[in-house]
Amino acid sequence: MVADHWRMVVDHGRMVADHWRMVVDHWRMVADHWRMVVDHWRMVVDHWRMVADHWRVVADHWRMVADHWCMVVDHWRREGWDFVRRPAIDPALLSAGRAPGYHPRMAPPSDDPFRILLVEDEPIIRELVRTMLEEQGVEVSCVGDGSQAVKRAREVRPSLVLLDIVLPGMDGITACRFLRAEPFMEGVPIYMLTARVKAQDHEASRRAGADGHIEKPFKGTELMELVQRLRDARAG
Repeated sequence: MVADHWRMVVDHGRMVADHWRMVVDHWRMVADHWRMVVDHWRMVVDHWRMVADHWRVVADHWRMVADHWCMVVDHWRREGWDFVRRPAIDPALLSAGRAPGYHPRMAPPSDDPFRILLVEDEPIIRELVRTMLEEQGVEVSCVGDGSQAVKRAREVRPSLVLLDIVLPGMDGITACRFLRAEPFMEGVPIYMLTARVKAQDHEASRRAGADGHIEKPFKGTELMELVQRLRDARAG
């Protein structure tokens, strides 16, 4: 009887141990479940962050498209278009600067045209800015990273450099230093295109040799006013 009693005690102890093993496994599974729940909601938050960033880019794109077409409409209105047919213009009046749509701020053709080097890695922004600038009669050369910017500047000898700060490979601030080291870049303005608004970023650009900043998202009119101001200063 004593032996049977101790057998039952041992069996009871085994059952208690198995029970607590099951309890521990249960709480392990609960912990794993909540880890998975947390990971899931992290992924959901990251997804919606990416969606928000995507729609910010889309909004900036359409803002620039709207600015571009406003400038196109204003340009053709100054030229005298009635959007039905182009009025006939006497070539003699046009050469004398008295034709309808003549605008004194529009620079005449030159043997040494105003050249702009645009350094921007976003293809959509690059194409929109290039189109806006070429509508105003300036030559635009585009590249997508900082190392190409230095090489292209040696080829085209720009009158103005528009340089994005955040670029693949060589960043804009480093590219600005290299450009400023080139003798032919003396006196050529460099303006940084940036979404960064921190004072230290602007100070770093200034130390690298930048003349100013254009903050993204920028309006087309703001960019064109800068270009026209520099063209007027160059002509004067």
